[in-house]
Amino acid sequence: MPGWAVVTGASSGIGAAFAVELGRRGHQVLLVGRDQGRLDDVAARVPGSRTLAADLADPAGLAAVQAFLTDPGTSVALLVANAGTGAVGNLVELREPELRETVEVNLTAVACLLRSALLGMLGRGSGGIITVSSSAVDYPAPQHPVYAATKAAVEHLTRTLRAEAGPRGVVVTCVRPGYVRTPFHDRHGADHSEVPAGRWQTPEGVVAAALRAHDGNRAFVDVPRRRVLDRIWPHIEPLRRVLGPIKRKFDKRARVTD
Repeated sequence: MPGWAVVTGASSGIGAAFAVELGRRGHQVLLVGRDQGRLDDVAARVPGSRTLAADLADPAGLAAVQAFLTDPGTSVALLVANAGTGAVGNLVELREPELRETVEVNLTAVACLLRSALLGMLGRGSGGIITVSSSAVDYPAPQHPVYAATKAAVEHLTRTLRAEAGPRGVVVTCVRPGYVRTPFHDRHGADHSEVPAGRWQTPEGVVAAALRAHDGNRAFVDVPRRRVLDRIWPHIEPLRRVLGPIKRKFDKRARVTD
């Protein structure tokens, strides 16, 4: 038996797909989420699993998950830190409670859970961690400023943990999904009508790519794989924003001269 796997945000979408696939691989799975009913629905597809209804923005909920991770009797082999949230709106439009919740769930809780998992993994000299970032970190993210910032922080945390824990037997991988058909997009009301149909991914596809990368001890995996333009655009876009007004100014002068 591969041991316990803990999946946060397991009541739907990517988290549910992780839980099902890890159960298929032979893990006992602890499904963590806010909605007990939806957790039960997913758990019915994962033999031998357990559920824990917990809000990671609530200190009591976070502590309950940490207690499982640090329990010597569970010996957690894999933590999938998938839970995430993010209100839609420009920074000045967001209410402070929404802003704080995004930081608490997407970053503070992730760091705390990773620390708790590592306490046992480093002692055993083995274990695995999968974090979930987003392709939103590569671009200016209007309407998602705090969400994108927290996901960028998760990526840096992943890099650091690979340096700290990798040499001691813990495999740390970050998956960077693009547009995925999950309830997350429906809940947060963003307009994705202009996203090409071919760019949408399934939760199962994201999970398959993430686990392949983790099995191969890769640091990051993009889903879908980024094209050349995707890789260079973050560097082109800021330059375009700076040079655009300058070009328009010179074009205007040229027209006056003519």
